[in-house]
Amino acid sequence: MDCVAVVNTKQLDAILCTMNFANSLLEMEINEARTALQRDGEELLNIDSVVGSLQAEIEAIHMRMSVQQEKRWAVETRILQNGARINPMRFLPTEILQQIFKSCLPND
Repeated sequence: MDCVAVVNTKQLDAILCTMNFANSLLEMEINEARTALQRDGEELLNIDSVVGSLQAEIEAIHMRMSVQQEKRWAVETRILQNGARINPMRFLPTEILQQIFKSCLPND
């Protein structure tokens, strides 16, 4: 035999009200989650945009650094060349340099 529960109108209203309240809470939670997802998605896009801009700036700085390093190398080369041109060894007479190097040879 089937069991049939007898519920009065007040009890039925209370059950339906509780169900409606639970459903409305669930709908509120779903709406809040959707809003949070949309907000977080927009924030992620903004962050990606900033990261992209920063990456472009970093690449530009790397290019500028490379140019400056090349200039630095050129200046260092000129310094070495000009330093060699005024080295006192260049102004010693050949005979003195020959004598210095001969004295460095072993005596046989």
